[in-house]
Amino acid sequence: MRNLSGHEITSDIVNEEISKRRAIKDVGARSRRSLEQFLSMARGDYRMAGTMWESKVHMN
Repeated sequence: MRNLSGHEITSDIVNEEISKRRAIKDVGARSRRSLEQFLSMARGDYRMAGTMWESKVHMN
């Protein structure tokens, strides 16, 4: 599976993006708004990871 720029999407890339979101959460967790933004991004990351997993299952 490839992203919009044509690069292969791997679990390493997904984990790296999730780590970035966690860093954002750690820095800005003091405010409710930043926490809500983090949760929104995290939901998107997990949706993407789930879609990748489903695609790999269907391809195999």
